Amino acid sequence: MRRVSTDDHSKSISAETTFNEDITALDELEPILWTLAEKVSRRAKAEGVAGQTVVLKLKTRDFKIRTRNASLEEPTALATRIYESAAPLLKREATGTAFRLIGVGVSNLSAARVEAEAETLDSHVAAQAKAELAMDRLRGKFGRDAVARGIVLRGGKD
Repeated sequence: MRRVSTDDHSKSISAETTFNEDITALDELEPILWTLAEKVSRRAKAEGVAGQTVVLKLKTRDFKIRTRNASLEEPTALATRIYESAAPLLKREATGTAFRLIGVGVSNLSAARVEAEAETLDSHVAAQAKAELAMDRLRGKFGRDAVARGIVLRGGKD
């Protein structure tokens, strides 16, 4: 009898949502993408991993699934980098097509420390990463709804 070995480590981390009504407008999809990127980021940070590949998943009105990938030079667990990698993929796909589902994830996972990642980024992205880490600390202390990015609050780009 052969022993089955289970691997407790995730191969990827993702989040998705299905809409009550199809959405065609990019400015409606982007804040949803940001919220999903934050969910993926929270899980990755909690598991101490980062992903080298960002994956965007879209399901059309006629149930066709589109997946698009972006490979990163360095793995990330930061919502900012996940979103900024997936947003151009979404923009290329959101050309009037009606979507009923959107999802985002990271794959090709490796062990990571987010604080160390923030230190290696260019100054603009590093500033966003440090702001994200500060928001994580506030959420840890006061709850998930204590602070939010502008993209979520006004339903568009920040």
